[in-house]
Amino acid sequence: MRSFRSHSLAQVALFITFIFITLTSTTATPLQSSQLHDHSRRDAYAAASAAAEIDIPAGSVHKLVKRATTTAAVCTATSTVKTTQTVKTTQTVKTTQTVSSVVYVTQTVTASAAASSTKATLSDVSSTMKTSTSSTSGVVASVSVSTSKGASETAQIPASATTTLATSTYTTSLDKSGAVTSAPTPTAATTKTSSLASSVSINTKTISTSASGVTTAGVAKPSSNSLFAPIALDNPASKFGSREHTEKPLSISGSFLTQPIQTNKFYGNMYLGTQEQPAWTHPYVLSWINNNSTGFYGMMVSHVDDGQKVYGPDASAKPVQYYINPGGMHSLSFSAQEFDTDMTMSLEKLDHMSVNVRFQPSAASRSGNQALLMPMVNGMGFVTGKYYKLTPAFNSGILVRSLTQVKSPYSNSYKYEILLEDGKMWVMYAFPDSTSQKAFNLTVVSNSRLVNAGGQFSGVIQIAKVPNTQGATTSGAVDPSYTVTSAISVYDTYAGSYATGVTLGGSVQGDYGSYTFNYAKTGRAVPLLMFALPHHEASFASATLAGKTLVQLQSTTMGLMTAYAADVWEMVENDLPTDVGFLPWSPLGKSATYTTKALAAIASAANSEVSQDFDAQTDLDSMYYSGKALAKFAHICLAINDVLGDKKLGTTCLNKLKTAFATFQTNTQQWPLIYDTTYAGLISTQGFSQGSLSDFGNTWYNDHHFHYGYHIHAAAIIGHLDPTWLTAANKVYVNNLIRDVANPSANDQYYPVMRAFDWFVGHSWSKGIFEAGDGKDEESSSEDFNMWYAQKMWANVIGDNDMEARSNLMLAVIKRSLNSYMLMDTDNTIQPANFIGNFVTGILFMNKADHTTYFGTLEQYIQGIHAIPSISVSGYVRQPTFIQHQWDAKISSIIGGVTDGWKGILYLDYANADPVAAWNFFNSSSFSSNYLDGGMSLTWMKKLGYFLVLSWVHRTGPGVSFFFLSYGPTTLSNIPNHGSLFVLDGFIEIFRMCSFER
Repeated sequence: MRSFRSHSLAQVALFITFIFITLTSTTATPLQSSQLHDHSRRDAYAAASAAAEIDIPAGSVHKLVKRATTTAAVCTATSTVKTTQTVKTTQTVKTTQTVSSVVYVTQTVTASAAASSTKATLSDVSSTMKTSTSSTSGVVASVSVSTSKGASETAQIPASATTTLATSTYTTSLDKSGAVTSAPTPTAATTKTSSLASSVSINTKTISTSASGVTTAGVAKPSSNSLFAPIALDNPASKFGSREHTEKPLSISGSFLTQPIQTNKFYGNMYLGTQEQPAWTHPYVLSWINNNSTGFYGMMVSHVDDGQKVYGPDASAKPVQYYINPGGMHSLSFSAQEFDTDMTMSLEKLDHMSVNVRFQPSAASRSGNQALLMPMVNGMGFVTGKYYKLTPAFNSGILVRSLTQVKSPYSNSYKYEILLEDGKMWVMYAFPDSTSQKAFNLTVVSNSRLVNAGGQFSGVIQIAKVPNTQGATTSGAVDPSYTVTSAISVYDTYAGSYATGVTLGGSVQGDYGSYTFNYAKTGRAVPLLMFALPHHEASFASATLAGKTLVQLQSTTMGLMTAYAADVWEMVENDLPTDVGFLPWSPLGKSATYTTKALAAIASAANSEVSQDFDAQTDLDSMYYSGKALAKFAHICLAINDVLGDKKLGTTCLNKLKTAFATFQTNTQQWPLIYDTTYAGLISTQGFSQGSLSDFGNTWYNDHHFHYGYHIHAAAIIGHLDPTWLTAANKVYVNNLIRDVANPSANDQYYPVMRAFDWFVGHSWSKGIFEAGDGKDEESSSEDFNMWYAQKMWANVIGDNDMEARSNLMLAVIKRSLNSYMLMDTDNTIQPANFIGNFVTGILFMNKADHTTYFGTLEQYIQGIHAIPSISVSGYVRQPTFIQHQWDAKISSIIGGVTDGWKGILYLDYANADPVAAWNFFNSSSFSSNYLDGGMSLTWMKKLGYFLVLSWVHRTGPGVSFFFLSYGPTTLSNIPNHGSLFVLDGFIEIFRMCSFER
């Protein structure tokens, strides 16, 4: 120990004397909560986290609580919202236009005058193009365009060509297509008892357990060089039966239709509904346009700068409720003269981070193998089209201000700079397949259309947006060396090379893991230019970091992306949660002794909860609610066996749990699962008769990682408590649930690879096969990592080293991603500065972030949905400092008025920052069962809360540990004048003054 630093021995002795008087006095006046010190909260910042659910009883608050007023987020919800809805508010976007009702208001634009003009002559194109009038394209009919080429080689739009800007639209109400408005809190009765209730008793002996939750045998630190080996290769139809899905995917045919089809990925809109909603590759947004009224056909490419995002509903609010990237801002499209309304689009090679899109003229007008093939790969630096015997054409909804041909840096290639009317510049590169083709001669036909005057073309064409300023982030960082010229120079260097797919690799060695994106590419022999998200950059290995460039573009909802030149990315995580086991876990890693008093409190809850009717609460008409109940009872059994050590009650609990779980393992629940041969997945049969949104849309592939995560977690605990339960039948059932959600290998032909988890963005997407104008979304970050923790613990009990190592790596990745994009502490610089004050995004879409939920707008819903369930790994992902800041700013002012299960949810989560308050809440005589939702167990709450208190105590030093273990945390009635919490703070102050070193 270090000697006293700043306080004399006399001061310390005086303080100890004061504490002694407080303990022995019988006349002292009880302190009010407002008089208590704030030391414990600050100490709790470094204590163990373990997200979830809680409340402080009146009179026992031991610290000052900041009361921050919050305004409830209001979401104008409609059951069906069209993304083309016109907004009824006035917004201003920084694209040189002031907006009324829409981002781009229809207005007259006078283009730059040409110095001297001559009529454009096209060899294969009519010299005068006729374009239909449209309120959405903004193009005036019958525009006859002249071009001028002087020394600058710039083709300009003549002043006589009067045109209108494109109209962009967005909706401010929550699009609930494919979403369910039911709350994620089961309402099954928790008081119904069975005949077993009276036969059980509790042995309240003191036991010790590791703070990490590791059992006596220990949790191994798995290593693996085959992280993505298949889990199994058996046909699930033999166990679950099979059928085709009623929602057929569009534009997928041949062998691609017989392979597993991704249901929750960025390009889902392209085979659903109208097929014209966007796909998000980050940073570019692509959508199929097949619109006879505009004359636009092909793939439209968009990108929205940070300053063009729209905030609302009150743009001046701090924080705002939402921000959104306006749709319809069509910068340039890949098209062809041969395309018309009868053109076809088809999807090929549907992978988890890429897809190929093939466009062809109508069958009637097609000649041979004419096609435009466009690979869409997450993070692609260029948008690339491979033309086969087509006449390239490019449309713009924003309109072309000028077209400049400049010298290409490579032989047999062409380069153009295209300036649009919003002031944004794009560069284009054309690489013919052979030198025998006619010259590529891009010519202005109208201010919305460019066409190759050289006729049909076979080869590669690429476009990329040139940032106006580099580093235009919410923090305002700007690289002083950036210029537009330097950005174009980067594009010049890497043009001609493009990615066609990604292979995921990785390895784990104990606490250290790495994963790689190995890009398949074609074209010029130069490194690929790919855009990285902030969480990628934060974990890049040094070799990948060496490829950093100056080019940066905004993503839609995940901050600023930076272009890197590399064919392989390697990301490193060196803090894998290898020591997180079944029992409560603390990052402090201290041992914890459960006293007789603590055990008695846990035992009392367990005795009551084991008497409940497990079957009635688990065999429900919902895989989600059933899973939550199974996991709840599994945690009760875990606490009885591993903490209380009560074999008799533990056996009773486990047998009831096995019986309840067997209903699902034998597929005899109310709505059995069935194997879907259309998309290759394990789905509930309920949706086929009850509608696509029944059971939160499970049959339509919504939320599978939420639903099945609870079932897998329950199974892992059963296997942990009784290894003989791990029969072939039980393992096949659980492994199929995992394969459906997270099949790691393409060698498993019965499920798509990684249905839910998105390795590029670092977290999962919940929405399944529903067309969605704002793309896939995720509403609960905590139920996301619950799935990967459940997978980890299941792997541990069945001895699957590869799966456990992979799970540890996935948890490390999701920790980094969620704390970058969805859990926003005060120092977050990735999300907009006027949005981070919400602390949680609410629903994070691919195109927007909306601080709300699908089931309501109350703040406890929005904050709480990111905190359920509270499990051992919660403290690894959710940081105590974040939870405390969140509590102070968003929860403390409303918690007194919360009287349902959300109160318990919020307080259990708060245990990670202030475990003493959590323990007091759950152990209070005024505690109501109304504070527990149907998926919560008071046994687990008390066990977790007490453990976190002990972890906090161990941090404070030996004196506090002695005091705390002698009196316990709930000693208001045991210490004279109810001064225990003040006295506890006093001991903390002593040890802080003395600056003891542990």
